[in-house]
Amino acid sequence: MAWWGVIVWKKDKDKKFGWVISKKVSKKAVERNKIKRLLAEAVRRKLERLAEGTRMIFLVKRGAAGRKMADFENEINKLIK
Repeated sequence: MAWWGVIVWKKDKDKKFGWVISKKVSKKAVERNKIKRLLAEAVRRKLERLAEGTRMIFLVKRGAAGRKMADFENEINKLIK
């Protein structure tokens, strides 16, 4: 089962990203915020490979808790290819 989903569309000229992480993923805000920071860093490292105007919303699911940075980067790489 995938631990995330993503909605992508292109509009305007700016690149924008968002994250949706519910309490179902983790009851602890600290853990949810860590996931947000890891995702943000993984996306930041790949910004130059994304087309202008790209907008993404990451829908994070339960399996994301406890993942490492390498896991997030691998998933972003798969998405961008």
